[in-house]
Amino acid sequence: MAKLKPIELFSSSYIHIFFDGYTKANTWWLKNEEDWWSGAYTFTGNVLYFVTQGGFDLRIENKLYHVQEGDMVYIPANVAHERFITSSAPFRKYYCSFDLSFGKDPLHHFFQMSHVTRITDIEGTSAIFQALIDHNRNKLHAYSAIGQNGALLMLLSIFLKESQSPLLFTDDRIERTMLIITDFINANLHRTITVDELAHLSGYCRDHFTKIFKSHFGCLPLQYISDLKLEYAKKRLTETRHPISSIAEELGYCDSSYFGKFFKNKTGLSPSQYRETVKHTI
Repeated sequence: MAKLKPIELFSSSYIHIFFDGYTKANTWWLKNEEDWWSGAYTFTGNVLYFVTQGGFDLRIENKLYHVQEGDMVYIPANVAHERFITSSAPFRKYYCSFDLSFGKDPLHHFFQMSHVTRITDIEGTSAIFQALIDHNRNKLHAYSAIGQNGALLMLLSIFLKESQSPLLFTDDRIERTMLIITDFINANLHRTITVDELAHLSGYCRDHFTKIFKSHFGCLPLQYISDLKLEYAKKRLTETRHPISSIAEELGYCDSSYFGKFFKNKTGLSPSQYRETVKHTI
């Protein structure tokens, strides 16, 4: 069994940045606009905040965070949250709303992500955020689109590293998932099994499920199913005198001639030839 490499998980990425920017609010503004920025929100995209001065309170999933200078905040898409400015001290932050997925799986399917983490290199992280904003202002150029996406990935990499977010695609989880999949396949050899239903059962999108399955078993899902059906057919042909059409039906083949072609393609013998050959060698 080959171990899945992290790089195999993060191929086929899709990135879309909805908006980004930098907010500066001075003492006068905060005193005279008490409701500015405070309130309940839900965004269709993921949100990153990086506070470079001041702070605010964040309530999300029934937990209250006191966000301070040097903190980066991650809020997943479509998650309700409340935020409050609790001080009239100057407040500055970078922000970005984005969509990021690998295959069809969003970022938080891969990592157990916290909502707030302290960033060690404030100056360096600020520079990356500013680069993201600068590239967005020149997004008509292809290099800026690449630069903007690259800056976002760097920011997320910093967040994941500083928060020590564990990877959810662990060997133990994959082992348990593949056990569920193989049990399901064995229980359903009597019918046609699709990759889509196996992927749905695993909780992964089709592309990532296929990669994980191949890394785990050394073959694609349909090949694995085909090999199991072949071994089952051989066993039934050897141990019983059931008609070939009956064995074909047991494996979900409505047409015994199609089953015969499948069997001969795999073994070089028709089912009846295989039965006779095995009978004379026992």
